[in-house]
Amino acid sequence: MLAAGDLVLALTVYDGTRIFNLDPGEDFVVDVAQNTITLLGAVPTFGAAVTVKVSIATPAFHTADDVVQYFGDELLAVDQPRVDTQGNLVFDATGDVALHTAETIGKNRTEEFTFVRSINGVTAPQTQLFTLKAGGRPDQFTKVLFDGQPLVGTFTVNFSNPNAPVVSVRPDDMPLTDTRILIVYRMEVKKHAR
Repeated sequence: MLAAGDLVLALTVYDGTRIFNLDPGEDFVVDVAQNTITLLGAVPTFGAAVTVKVSIATPAFHTADDVVQYFGDELLAVDQPRVDTQGNLVFDATGDVALHTAETIGKNRTEEFTFVRSINGVTAPQTQLFTLKAGGRPDQFTKVLFDGQPLVGTFTVNFSNPNAPVVSVRPDDMPLTDTRILIVYRMEVKKHAR
C-alpha cells in the first residue's frame, strides 16, 4: 500500500530470462491517493505469465540517537557540536560538549585599525569610521575588539558601498591614548568535515 511521501522508483518486469525496467512517466503513472499504478501502454512479453516487482522508496526519519554522517557540503550552524580534526567531540572547561557560535562557524577575517585619541592636539571624535576590505560578510557576523577586549560601547556596519563596508565604532569612554581596534568579520560559512 502506497502512503504519502512514498516514491515508486521502478517497475521491474521478469519475463523468463529477460528482465527490464519500465520508465516512470513514459510507461506507467502512479496515483498515491488511489494507491494505483497504471500502465500507459501494452508491455510486449514472450511468456504467458510474467512477474512485475515494484520498488518503493519510503521516507525514513532520524532518531535522536542516530549518528550524523556529513558529506562535506553541509554548512555549519550555530549550536551544532564542535569536533576536532579527528571527528571527536570537543568539550568546554565545564566538561560539556562545546557548541558552535556565530563566530566559530565562519571563515573570518581580522582587520586592524587605530582608534585615535587626538588629531594634531585636538580631541578626536568619539565615533570613528573604519572601512573594511572587500569580499567579507560583516552582515552575518562582526565583532569589535578594543585594545584586545570586547568593545564596551556600540558599533554599526554601513553597507551603502557593499564592496567596502564601513564600521562606525563608538566606545562608551574615550581612551586616554591611541588604541588598537580589531574588527573580526565573516568571509563565508565553513562546511562540515567529511
